[in-house]
Formats: sequence, C-alpha cells, structure tokens
Amino acid sequence: MDPTFHYYGTFLAALTMGLPAQQAQSLAYYTHAASRQTRQEIPAPFYYQGYRFTPVLTADDESRMGRHCCNLAFQSLPALLEASDDADERDTASQSQDHNTDLMVLKKPKLVCQNGLITRCYYNPLTDIDWQQGGEFKRHFSQRLAKKANSYAPRVAAHPDSLGQQGQETPSMQSDDNWHVPTKLNSAVDSALARKMLNDVIYKSHYDSQIKGFLLPLFGCRLHVYQNTWQGRRDRSLAYIAAFRASCYAIHCWHKRIPLKHIGNWHDSHLPVYVVRAIRQVAMLLQKPRLHSGNIDIEQSWAKLVAQNIPEDELHSVFLHGISLRETHLLDLALAGGAVSERGWISDITGFKQSEWFKFNKAAAYHCDWLSRQLCQHELSAFNTGQSLGNHDMWR
Repeated sequence: MDPTFHYYGTFLAALTMGLPAQQAQSLAYYTHAASRQTRQEIPAPFYYQGYRFTPVLTADDESRMGRHCCNLAFQSLPALLEASDDADERDTASQSQDHNTDLMVLKKPKLVCQNGLITRCYYNPLTDIDWQQGGEFKRHFSQRLAKKANSYAPRVAAHPDSLGQQGQETPSMQSDDNWHVPTKLNSAVDSALARKMLNDVIYKSHYDSQIKGFLLPLFGCRLHVYQNTWQGRRDRSLAYIAAFRASCYAIHCWHKRIPLKHIGNWHDSHLPVYVVRAIRQVAMLLQKPRLHSGNIDIEQSWAKLVAQNIPEDELHSVFLHGISLRETHLLDLALAGGAVSERGWISDITGFKQSEWFKFNKAAAYHCDWLSRQLCQHELSAFNTGQSLGNHDMWR
C-alpha cells in the first residue's frame, strides 16, 4: 500500500465510521507515520541531558528482513502458518463472506511444538483450544506437544543481523536472499495474526495502563500493518477496495471496543449503507488514470473526497492544519513542541513527550516487542523485531 492510501484511505474510513473529524485525521497521520520512518528518511536520534532517543525504524529496502527485522514488523507481517495452513488461509480469505460454516470447521487449530515438528496428540476442543485467539492451542497443550516432539530438529539459518552482532562471519551476511526463510514468516491477506494484533489493542484498552497514553497511535500503527497485508495482490484496485472495507470494519470494532471476528467482516447483505457509499466513492477514484504514480492530481482528488465527508460543523477542527497530507507533519510538531535545536538537543522535554510523533514511536516500539514475543512462541526467536527508544525510565 502506498503512503497516500494509508493517510487518505484511513481518514475517509474513520469519517465513514463516525469518528470526529479531528480524531479521524489524527488516526490517519498515525497510520501514515509508519511510511515515513524508512532507512533513508528516518530522522537522526535526539538527545536530552545525555539521554538518547532513537526513533523506530519501520522499513528497510536494503535487505529482505531489514535492520531489526523491521520489514517483518511493519511491511510484511508474518502469518505464522505452516505450508498447508498457509494454503488453507489463502483459500479462506478468497471465499465469499456469505458462508455460515461453523468456526471449528473453518479454523483448524495451529500446532505449536518443539522445533516446528508436528506431533500427534488427542485434544479437547473445549479446553485445549483458545478460540478467541484465532483457534490456536493453549499453552498447556502446546507444552504437552513439545514434550512428545522428536528430538531431531532441521537446522534453520539464523538471521544475518543476529549473527553479525555476535561477531560470526557467514556468507548469508552479504545477502539474506541466500538463506532459508521459514514458511511461517510468509505474509497472508487478513491473516489470523493480523486480527489478533488489532484485537490486542481492543482488549488491552479495557485494563492495560501501560498503553493508555498511546491507544490511538498504537491502533493507527497496527492499522498500517493490517492494510499492508493486502499489498502484492495482482489487481491493485481490488486490493485497495478490500483493504478500505477491512479498515472500516477494524475502525468500527475499535471505536465500539468490540473484538474483530475471526474471519471476514460484514455480510454483503448486511453491509451498512454508508460503507457501501464510501466503497463506491473509492472505486470511482481508483478508476482515474495514473493513480499509483504519485501524481499530485490524485492527492487532490483524495483530499476533495475526504472533505466531502466531513460534517460542516467539524470543518473548523481540521482546517487548523489542513486536510491535505503533509509528510513531516507529526515530526514538525514534535520539533516545535520540544524546542529541538538543529543538533538534535531537546529543550522542552514535556512538550516533546506530549507530541503525537513521540507517542507514535512509543506505540511502534511496543508493537515491535509484541511481535517479537509472538515469534518466540513459534520457535522463531532468531528473527527479533524488538527495537528500543533508549533509556526505559527516561522515555516511558
């Protein structure tokens, strides 16, 4: 997905689902922010009284996984499926949403066991499977499988970055295209892990004080990752429309604080009228020539479409900064709020921490750490996506 869609598509989806215009624009900027902090565009670290603040890297085109495996965290979310499960996931995603099949038939339990080997073992679908987490086996049953697993383990090449940090030389350090990438790291459209990722924000919004200060930035960051699961499809227009519809549903669930369903969103016959109207508007916009070429006319068309959907009594709330996308908007506000010098020294630490850009980086670091734990649970600890902003006590 291109940055234009991440901003305008999210802005329009949020307005469609009834979010106030100012909150909708903030969510759009949070979703777009992950497109800005690439290896070429990420700002240099900032400093305050000897403490260093390092922004989160969200994309790196110099290698397949990227530094800190950032491409896994933000650009190509792993589905964590085996080869057979990956095929089932694609088949399920391509099916029409008017199927009323039982969840226990559509979602087969995912085997998590030692070294990725599958071990046969009887299970109780009522006590051993966590259906709220996409049909995965619960931890106690996974541990039983691990104990029964064969001790033989095929060698999986570690990530070049992790080997390099240990001072070991290996040919794979020159190009990570030469080493084997586990099947579980393949991405899938609207995967169960992607929905689990969004539901994690919704669930924790009720009780987790750690993320109370950056709930909207975290949801926007993960909505960016969620939308990117549709990239790479052959028909880009259909991919954009599907991503827009899914974004509307995700924003609806987040706004109402209800978890996303395990599969699909609205049934076609129950699709809200206002969502149908918005989808038609997006479809008409996508038919314009040179949509994906970065032409300024396309951005103007997006901006006009968004403006048409803003209630008249809320126009003043977005005119303060304008509707059109400004690439460095969040960073500029952070630099002004923190009174940051040209050399990167922060004068007003309170203003810097209150900025939306700082909150986005907090959310991005939290997301990287969350994904790293998910990969560890699937025996993929070599692909560590964790990133640190700096001193934990200083930047909390």
